[in-house]
Amino acid sequence: MRGGAGQTQSVLDVIAFAKPDVLVLQGIDWDAGQVLLMTLSQCLADQGVPLTYHFSRRPNRGLPTMFDQNANGVFGEPEDAQSYGLFTGQDGLAVLSRFPLNLEQDFTGLLWMQALAPQIPWPDMPELWLETLRLSTTNHYTLRVDAPQRFLLGVYAATSPVFDGPEDRNGRRNQDETMFWVHALNGQGPARIDAPFVLAGNANLDPMRGEGRREAIQTLLDHPKLQDPLPGAVTVDWQREDLPAMRVSYVLPGRDWRVVDAGIITPERLPAAKTASRHWLVWVDIVPQASP
Repeated sequence: MRGGAGQTQSVLDVIAFAKPDVLVLQGIDWDAGQVLLMTLSQCLADQGVPLTYHFSRRPNRGLPTMFDQNANGVFGEPEDAQSYGLFTGQDGLAVLSRFPLNLEQDFTGLLWMQALAPQIPWPDMPELWLETLRLSTTNHYTLRVDAPQRFLLGVYAATSPVFDGPEDRNGRRNQDETMFWVHALNGQGPARIDAPFVLAGNANLDPMRGEGRREAIQTLLDHPKLQDPLPGAVTVDWQREDLPAMRVSYVLPGRDWRVVDAGIITPERLPAAKTASRHWLVWVDIVPQASP
């Protein structure tokens, strides 16, 4: 949301068009006082979307480390942070909701080596990195949403699986960020996922197109505890001739829900979506399975 007033208004227009009860936002800068979220909440209320409650945690983007990770002799560059960022908190994630939100578990500080079956170390990886590098590019956490049907919401925003070297550092990390939820659904690893639940976020991985370890997202989509309301969908237009449109953003309800409808707000459906972001809003309308 750093494209100026025009882009900001387009983002507001897209959200107002969707009228969500719970909204997961990617690429929104974090500030300790949550002034930005309070302002955004008020702007949305002015447009008839009362998302009164909001939550965010400091992301790993831009968080300094002690290492010269790109080995160029300079410390403190964006490439040397826990994940790429010009400043701590750049491109974080946040949740806004009509209903109260309560943090259940926060795994943002989880070391990569502490994840289940991590894809590290790679050849020539400095040993000290194992004691410092975190799994999450942005955040991994679960929130309890106190809607009429209370449910658990798991959110994350993974790294792009490119922009690295032959060690495939970003590809490895991207895989492990998504497999974190697979392990949680299997009752393994540090996270607890109890029903009813919804997983939502930017996996930065398409099961059929583009680079990356696509088997990770396909494993998540095929999990028997999840539903995929939009198989084969497209959620991002990179606006580049060398990159096809892809599916990288997901809203995946558990089996305790009945999916009433689902869709994506594309520029064809709402012109404001083109200037709001390359990433389009994904929505899913769900009710408890027991409902008529």
